[in-house]
Amino acid sequence: MPSQQATTRRRYFAMDLATEFVRSFHPDADDQEQERIQTTILCAGQHLADRGAAGEWNRFEPAAFVDEMPVQSDLERLEICVDLAGLFSWLGTEGLIAPSAATRVLQGLRAMGRAEPTLQNLCDAGLLLVSTFAESDG
Repeated sequence: MPSQQATTRRRYFAMDLATEFVRSFHPDADDQEQERIQTTILCAGQHLADRGAAGEWNRFEPAAFVDEMPVQSDLERLEICVDLAGLFSWLGTEGLIAPSAATRVLQGLRAMGRAEPTLQNLCDAGLLLVSTFAESDG
């Protein structure tokens, strides 16, 4: 297992992450759901690149990203947040980013979803998984 310092410095590009995440975390998703998840991840990767942080997922700011997304409805905004919560839970538990970075993003998403129990529950589960990973890795 790579050290925490090594994982925070590694760069993961959006297309690779999108493919691996869907294959690992959502293998039974239908084509439409897979495309939505991959689009969210690709847009998040572009968001990082636009800020000079291509592939540096530990620097991701969920509120800034979601605020910039051209969402058409509250449901679409929720789907983006749920996709991000799943992604950052996975990144943190797979050791692809530091647990502290995954925790920060999940806490940010949880705060954004105060009126959405589904998002809060998913973020809570992700936070528990990431903290368990951090304890077992440390």
